[in-house]
Amino acid sequence: MTANPFPEIASSDDLSAVPTAAYVECANCINLTRITDGVDPAEWARAHTSLRPWHTRFRILRITNFSVPVDWGQPPHAAREHPTEASRTP
Repeated sequence: MTANPFPEIASSDDLSAVPTAAYVECANCINLTRITDGVDPAEWARAHTSLRPWHTRFRILRITNFSVPVDWGQPPHAAREHPTEASRTP
């Protein structure tokens, strides 16, 4: 049995218990590789640049996958507005 790649959380406090992965990504083409033991992000970037000399910008991404439960007690039409949109003031 494998672990759920998107574990369910009840609040943001639960995020600290969820596994996180790190990646080095080229900002020009979004090619990326997971940073694991033995992967040096700077070395990966230099190798990538040697194949694509115009790709010189990189970033480290830390990704935490999670899911949230659906509130079946709320009708779908009641949540038409995204929470961040509702909190904006004109």
